[in-house]
Amino acid sequence: MATKLRDRRLAGQELIEPGEFEELLTAFGKALLKHCDGLAKQWGADASGQGGTVPGAGHRQQMARFLSMFTYQASLAKEYIAFAAPTMYVQPVLDRLRSAVPAESVWQAVVSLFRARMRAAGPTSVGGLPAVLVAPPGASAPSAAELEKQLASRIVTLGDIDVAVRTAIAFPAGFARLPRMVRTSRLAIKMEVGGCSDNAVERAEQLRMDYQDLWRERAASDPLARVEQMRLRRVLLRISDAATSQVKTATADWGAHLWRELEAQLEQQAGALPGDMDVDLALGGLCDLSNQCKVWFSNGFDIDAEVARRRDEGGGEA
Repeated sequence: MATKLRDRRLAGQELIEPGEFEELLTAFGKALLKHCDGLAKQWGADASGQGGTVPGAGHRQQMARFLSMFTYQASLAKEYIAFAAPTMYVQPVLDRLRSAVPAESVWQAVVSLFRARMRAAGPTSVGGLPAVLVAPPGASAPSAAELEKQLASRIVTLGDIDVAVRTAIAFPAGFARLPRMVRTSRLAIKMEVGGCSDNAVERAEQLRMDYQDLWRERAASDPLARVEQMRLRRVLLRISDAATSQVKTATADWGAHLWRELEAQLEQQAGALPGDMDVDLALGGLCDLSNQCKVWFSNGFDIDAEVARRRDEGGGEA
């Protein structure tokens, strides 16, 4: 109906003829009167001559105009429901129970219950088709009791939800989201801000330590190690500059792309590296330079302030 009304509106036609969609619009109007405060009083003064309890012809015209411009965006609901649900649906329940437990924990408990019931039961034998389509010719359709028996393992009752809510209130930590690791090194913070994955950050930290160990050992036995390290630093900075120019963008995070581009360019210029250094160790050198604020995985920001903030929140030493 809404689609037809929209097409008529766009075509400049009359939305509804007398008596058209009367049953549907009347039912819609009764629902509006039931749930919209103040509407009955407003409609009671309508020129249609009917009271505020039963939608009249003038009311149906109003509803038709509304529906002709109404658009429901299901994608937005799916996108925001995970964030809105704890506040919109769980918090009022907790307020009624006078509980100070985080709404997120209770929401996770209830959602986990539904997720387990829907998935653990496995696929249905008829694949979701109506029973009349899968029954052999001449066979009687299954009774309501038989259908309910097939769905029994998937049913979530109000009692089940009540148990989930009360359990989450009693043990909220068991349903809370796992806290993320708080990293405080400059390298890790820069990579996280740039959108690099946790695995990439862990690898970068390990390569940085391996690079430092290499030059620590070289410096202890080779008096020219310092000169060679400075030459390598200039090569690495040149590679970093070129790679950043290739991937930097103003519309999205580019740290993960830079990470891959740095490795690719090091592989192309492996001949410029010292003889005892492979691409991984050279990448560790770039990580060490990033920790010294010579290489960035995002636009520059106050890294010292961010390190201090994370340490105040309970992070460890860099």
